[in-house]
Amino acid sequence: MNRFGRALAGFVVIAAAIALLAPSPDASDAHFAIVNNNDFYYPSYGYNYGTVLKLAGPKDNPSLNVAASLATGTMSQDSGGGSPEVQVVRHGSDICVFLADGADSSGANQISSFKYPNQTPVGTYTDSNVPNSTLPTWIVVSGDYLFEGLSSAGDVASWSIGSGCTLTLAQTTLMKLGEDDAVATPNGKAIIASGDVDSDSYTIGPNGSLTENGPYDGTGGQSGMDITADSEYVLFGSSGCVRSLECYSAVDVVGINADGSLNPGSEKIFGGDGSLGRSQRAFYLHLSPDERFLYSTGWTDDGKIQQEITFGFTESPLNVTYHAGCTTNLKTPLGALVYTLAAAGVAGAGGALYIVESNSAGPNDVALLHINSTTGCTKEAPDSPFSIGDPTAFAMSVVAWPPRPF
Repeated sequence: MNRFGRALAGFVVIAAAIALLAPSPDASDAHFAIVNNNDFYYPSYGYNYGTVLKLAGPKDNPSLNVAASLATGTMSQDSGGGSPEVQVVRHGSDICVFLADGADSSGANQISSFKYPNQTPVGTYTDSNVPNSTLPTWIVVSGDYLFEGLSSAGDVASWSIGSGCTLTLAQTTLMKLGEDDAVATPNGKAIIASGDVDSDSYTIGPNGSLTENGPYDGTGGQSGMDITADSEYVLFGSSGCVRSLECYSAVDVVGINADGSLNPGSEKIFGGDGSLGRSQRAFYLHLSPDERFLYSTGWTDDGKIQQEITFGFTESPLNVTYHAGCTTNLKTPLGALVYTLAAAGVAGAGGALYIVESNSAGPNDVALLHINSTTGCTKEAPDSPFSIGDPTAFAMSVVAWPPRPF
């Protein structure tokens, strides 16, 4: 496989929410995004917390308003490069929010759980089987279990989700590959993960057990992933530069076997040659719920303007196409870096993309883009971007509610 350059680790995170633009009063039906933040200015090392933003307003001029702050009281999370560090799921009658917090005062890894819309933590949970300073790098949920990647050493913790959004450690497994990013297959059979240069997959067994199938040399190793609704393909975001100002978007697609293992022989690379457009660091993919469109982010070829990039996608025949007329130049402040995205919401296109911008110069904002339900093209809302309410926070990762149906 041809390898392409990786994005710089962990400054910004993007989330996409393909969702209706008018929330209802019921929290279970409302549309909102949750940001995992670090505040590096308090007290001296920093602390971690979540921000809930609710979606409101008409489709032609929607807004995002800070609805709650989820205080974890823990130290800052590791800079994970936009890997999934916050999850929101329905478990029974509860809506559970999980934040990968980083380290507590002793240096031990920690996850905080909240039952939305309650702002008080249900609990904070630490895997004592791994050494202190082993930080969470990603969390994903599959069925009744939350899986947590722990630092680059390769430990993966399995947590059973209980009533009221509680967590109970099921087991800790040492894997061969430390990963930066992960997704769960919609059929509940496996976790697919990507490390610095390679990818891996873990078959999910009884009681949250994991069986490692890889790693797979030369596949993955990029920034950002997504997976098809039928659990048959995993997509890796990528790009490559021939020279400093000749950079091209690329998407690598690898087949998934019935047992959750990957099929490297099926890998097909789209782009990298200009056919998917010229963009620096075009990473972090997410499919629309109807799988007609594939959304990514990147910079213009000179690296000065940040963009949302729309691709077309088909599974039969397998193909990724470039929608040149759909690229949106973002109204981000100078210094903000956009790397990742995740999608959620109702079937079809339409709805909105939430794009969380981490800016070392401050402030950190959430851009809101409306999606045309027919073309899939995006347009930033007139009053976007919207403040997360803390000028010293550093946005890490974002998810949206309601979740995408796969």
